[in-house]
Amino acid sequence: MADRDRWEVLTSTSLATTQAAAEKWRTGLAAFVTLVTGGLLVKGPESANDLTTPWRLALTLLAASGLAAAIGGLWLALRAAAGAPGKVNYREVVQQYVGVRQFEVAAAQRASEALRWAKVTVALSLVLLAAAVFAVLHGNEAH
Repeated sequence: MADRDRWEVLTSTSLATTQAAAEKWRTGLAAFVTLVTGGLLVKGPESANDLTTPWRLALTLLAASGLAAAIGGLWLALRAAAGAPGKVNYREVVQQYVGVRQFEVAAAQRASEALRWAKVTVALSLVLLAAAVFAVLHGNEAH
């Protein structure tokens, strides 16, 4: 009986809890991206001018891909935190999910999945941006 009561509390707060966690992750992921992109800016654009063409191409591809992945990951984190607004019809919700609580649990699961992909995407962006920083440093050393 106690487990069922705890389960009721857990499921009734699952959407709010997931969205609050997603908001914290979004903020943290944005901070990581800011730090890594700051590493690219420390060397400055003039460092890129000193690179040979292959290194400059590598830098451009890595930085552009990293920034695109960061934007995508932060968008997913924002979507997990804020939800995806849309028209909700009570009758359709009950028909598809059997009840509002099940609908909220399904929304929490979607938010959790979006947050999982946000983490993966931002991790990929950090790797790409770190590789871009490496390209600047190594390309300048090779030059």
